Amino acid sequence: MNRNRAFSAFVILCFVIPAFARAQADSSKTPEKPIQAKSVTPVVDEKPLGVVRQHLVDAVKSMEEALPIYGGPRGKSMAAARQALKAVEIALNVEPPAKKKSAVKEQPVVKPASTKSQVEKIADSQAAMAKGQQELEAAAKELENAKSWIQTQPGANAVKLVASAIADAKASIAVFAKSK
Repeated sequence: MNRNRAFSAFVILCFVIPAFARAQADSSKTPEKPIQAKSVTPVVDEKPLGVVRQHLVDAVKSMEEALPIYGGPRGKSMAAARQALKAVEIALNVEPPAKKKSAVKEQPVVKPASTKSQVEKIADSQAAMAKGQQELEAAAKELENAKSWIQTQPGANAVKLVASAIADAKASIAVFAKSK
């Protein structure tokens, strides 16, 4: 029995402790690579989504330049475009542009007055809404190039939001197109 204890102590001293010490020394020499979690969001092709993002930013800016005289469709169009923009920015992992609070409230539909300055202002507003609509249509066309992303739930929602924004922009433009 004494021999078994002596043999066990010999094995521990000669083999187990040095092996453990070598393992500790090796681990201190090479740093461990951190384990990276797998991304939950699908890999997206950033080029078409980057172009879509820019079109949506430009569309919102153009529609913000238009007068708040469209009785609601302008606001709905901007809101839908902003929601689509938010979905695209989340997919791209991009910070949204700084928000500025607008003190401008949507006004009821106002028919153009006969004075030249008001007619010119409304014409400029119509041009801004038309530019916004063109940007939205370009974004919709570019979304088709992001096939893998538009098959996801956020992508499908963005497509619907852009389509809704286009319809509302057309409705806004039609308010004053009829009155000419």
